[in-house]
Amino acid sequence: MITIHVTYNDEEIPPGMNEQRVRSICETAGSLIDLNGEIDISFIPKETMRELNRTYRGKDDSTDILSFATYDTEDDFPAIETDSYLGELIISPSDVLDNCSYFSVDPDNEFIRILVHGMLHLTGYDHETNDDDEPMLQQQERLVELIAKELDR
Repeated sequence: MITIHVTYNDEEIPPGMNEQRVRSICETAGSLIDLNGEIDISFIPKETMRELNRTYRGKDDSTDILSFATYDTEDDFPAIETDSYLGELIISPSDVLDNCSYFSVDPDNEFIRILVHGMLHLTGYDHETNDDDEPMLQQQERLVELIAKELDR
């Protein structure tokens, strides 16, 4: 079972990113990857995300999501067997919506993608590039498709 704590620090949250939708997506993803544990999810303004991205990744621009995992690799990740604190996902709604325009994708589908991406990072997955042949990104897209169908998209 997965436990989600959601915090909104941005005044304008798009309707598809409300707490009920966050929980539905995360619970469905958690059951598909047999994930147990707690995740904190915070929504923040673009400028705050830029500051975090600069501080933690050395990149002086905003990004859609940052993942802060409790565990570094799949090898030391215990949450499949036991409940534990998995980490935190920080989301910039503005950047998620910018992705939709840039990639010409549906906002709900992109929001599912962002949450799944972050959750996979919390479980020890990582990727070197954003190429389609990255195993993590292939897993991500399989999950996005399954979750979208499960939630009657």
